[in-house]
Amino acid sequence: MPTSEKTLVLEIDGAGPVELTVTERGDGAAWLLLHGGGGPQTVTPFADLLATSGARVVVPVHPGFANTRRPDGLSAVQQLAQLYVELLDELGLSDVTIAGNSLGGWIAAEIALLHSPRVTGLVLIDGVGIEVTDHPIADFFSIPPDQLSKYSFYDADKFRIDPAALPPAVARALPGNRASLAAYAGTTMADPSLFGRLAGITVPALVLWGDADRIVDADYGRAFAAAIPGARFQLLTATGHLPQVETPEAVLDALTGFTAARTADGEDGQRWSTEYSTETDMAPDAIWASIRALRTGAIPSANGDRFELNGPFAAGSVILASPEGLGLTLEARIIELAENRTYAEETAFSGLTLQHHYRISHPDGTGTRITHDLVVTGPGASEAGPRIAADYPEAMAEVIDVARRNFSSPA
Repeated sequence: MPTSEKTLVLEIDGAGPVELTVTERGDGAAWLLLHGGGGPQTVTPFADLLATSGARVVVPVHPGFANTRRPDGLSAVQQLAQLYVELLDELGLSDVTIAGNSLGGWIAAEIALLHSPRVTGLVLIDGVGIEVTDHPIADFFSIPPDQLSKYSFYDADKFRIDPAALPPAVARALPGNRASLAAYAGTTMADPSLFGRLAGITVPALVLWGDADRIVDADYGRAFAAAIPGARFQLLTATGHLPQVETPEAVLDALTGFTAARTADGEDGQRWSTEYSTETDMAPDAIWASIRALRTGAIPSANGDRFELNGPFAAGSVILASPEGLGLTLEARIIELAENRTYAEETAFSGLTLQHHYRISHPDGTGTRITHDLVVTGPGASEAGPRIAADYPEAMAEVIDVARRNFSSPA
């Protein structure tokens, strides 16, 4: 695929003129793709793949990476965010979706907080930048280069790095990459203020996470998503901190689904959501077992709905659902699963996309709170949503009843 590269000179406060190397490929919907601490080569092949899907993909090199120059005054992630807003203005782009991995995810979040009218969507792929209690970011700077694959990949042997075998240009870039990463992100790779500021993000957001990430674990990712209003969290299986390298097709599918849902929203302006919560004296593991049994068909639902699990009870598997009276069998794909904590599935039906999300919490150490979220996107969502959610009180009561009759004792 033809790729053009150019160097622009942009001005931002505090840094003066900044030389920025930018590559572009493809034609179509605009994407700004931001690399992490591994440098631009960690997103280059995926940029090619994304462009083949009908996208215009813009990939800047963070100044100081890949043997480029970083001005002394450019030393913060928020400055990079300002630089890339200037880049979008310079290129005259509109309706841009920003996607960033690791450090790039942090930069992408900061760009969204600048509220550029050119930015209409946000995708974080195993991003860093926030602090989450009990889920620390790995000390990247203390990890020997030949051990990084164990932290970054599900299949560490396949992606093992041999520093002695690196191409000369890549080897020369490594010291500058690490120095620039430290300059922008600090040795902790986090800003204590970011978590609270994420509530200011107003564009649709998707948070993708590799289930084998040992740099920042999946619960860190869930916390990232929970802090962004309306963000969707999606766990990717058999992949680590660099899903766009290890499982690029899965990332492309997720991005394509995200943009399709946003397009459906835009066609008639409709996205409908609701939340229903209740509390019970049953223990979290009993509620979890009940949800699992009902959603997989192990225990038939009293309302006549039928479910059949195809494959393991894990993210990525499909459940065949035959709602009572509908006369159709639908495919519900499990998109998130964490034992005793959360279960989510996505179903496409009659031009709509339905996301059901159960969350189990133990707020006071005695009772258990169950929350069922439903998000419906697509034409007619505001009419269909209330009908779909009408039986939530009865459905939640059945979850508790099945738990009481079949699993464990009260909490």
